[in-house]
Amino acid sequence: MKTLLMLLLLGAALTLRAQVITYDYAARTYVSLNPGTGKYIPVPDTSKLHLLYGTNSSYCLLNINPFAQKVLINTKLYSMTTPIPAQLLALFSIKLEAAKELTNTDEQVKEMVNVEKDAGGAGKLKTAMDSLIAECRDYYRKARKIDDALFVKERLIGTMGDKRFYDAVTMQTALANREINQDTINTLKADFEAFDKAYDKVATQYQAAIKAAHNANEKDKEARISTALNQVDKSYRELEKKYKNTLADIGQLFTDAINSANYSVKSLPVKLAGKAGDADEVEYEVNIDDQQFIDPFPVKGGWKIDYSVGPVANFIADDQFFFEVSGDKNTLRQRDKGGLFSTITPTVSSMMHVFKRSHTGFAVGGLFGINAGFKEFTDIKLGFLTGVSAIFGRSQKVIVSTGVSYLPISRLKEGQYVVGTSYPAVKIDEVTDRALRPSWFLAISLGITKRTVIKPTP
Repeated sequence: MKTLLMLLLLGAALTLRAQVITYDYAARTYVSLNPGTGKYIPVPDTSKLHLLYGTNSSYCLLNINPFAQKVLINTKLYSMTTPIPAQLLALFSIKLEAAKELTNTDEQVKEMVNVEKDAGGAGKLKTAMDSLIAECRDYYRKARKIDDALFVKERLIGTMGDKRFYDAVTMQTALANREINQDTINTLKADFEAFDKAYDKVATQYQAAIKAAHNANEKDKEARISTALNQVDKSYRELEKKYKNTLADIGQLFTDAINSANYSVKSLPVKLAGKAGDADEVEYEVNIDDQQFIDPFPVKGGWKIDYSVGPVANFIADDQFFFEVSGDKNTLRQRDKGGLFSTITPTVSSMMHVFKRSHTGFAVGGLFGINAGFKEFTDIKLGFLTGVSAIFGRSQKVIVSTGVSYLPISRLKEGQYVVGTSYPAVKIDEVTDRALRPSWFLAISLGITKRTVIKPTP
């Protein structure tokens, strides 16, 4: 049972292949993948581009920067993985908030300098305050490194938003020229770790200073140092959060920027089978930065049924008879059919054509039709025809058909009447009847097509 299921799945996979029409947006040309080299090469004749029946077909834009441009294919919007406009707005907001926390941290350093001055010239409190001020200044210097991270993020976003860099190679080169690489990111991470460690030291030194002020019974100084610690701790937590988020954004943005898979946009696949298997053309509507172009591609393969109406020349005609009167004799005679045109019966036929779908505007198939011949607009003779057709065109089809036509034709009633025999009491209409007879035919018909939309199966 498992083997049968695997065979069925394999058969389905082979039957429904994937096919991608690829357009190199940077080179403004269609390309195809060379299986030997693994590289894309220009398509020499774009007029021969087509989609295959029974495939999952997609349209792909190659070498385009979706970080800088919005792309819409088949009414599906493919936006950038990192929303640049939103991040630019957030970036300025983070800068203002970080500056506020850094200013608060700096003010607490100045406050500790004043406490140190008030502590006098000697004693344990003076020693503790000297150490605290040194640690505060070191912590503040390391906290200011967040500015470096924000600046890197700003340059990174600005570079990714430049549509001149349309693939991973040019983007990575541009980032390197702006001194943004993995080493830069590692340095920023090291700065963050140093910032964390510096805070641990300054928090410990604050506690030591509080203890020294308490032991010296300097309640006012103890309160001032405790207030400063609370402010520094609050600012630290805000700075740490913004610092950490900024580094995470930089890491993700950099990974996205150097990923070659991010420089192409592919439409959802259309399954050219089932209901959509009747499609003769697939049209991709592509919007890039609100500029639109439409690419239609013909479909090749699969059986198609189409219809046409046109005149038919049936190379057969009614037999004509008359009575030759001579004395008391009424002799049955047959009229001479004369030239070629007297042996042709014109009709009008509605034809159904079955053929393999072609992408070139030419196809050959079989046909079945109903013949309708008119005589003085009152005598309708119905017959049928079958044969082959040559179909020219795609939207407006001119069809040339030939084969065997079966048409009701007037023939002498066999076994009852013989040409050259006298029948004195018989009328001329009584000597013939209609019978289906085969003949060769030639028809030229026109297919007036109607362009309709088929909802594809996703």
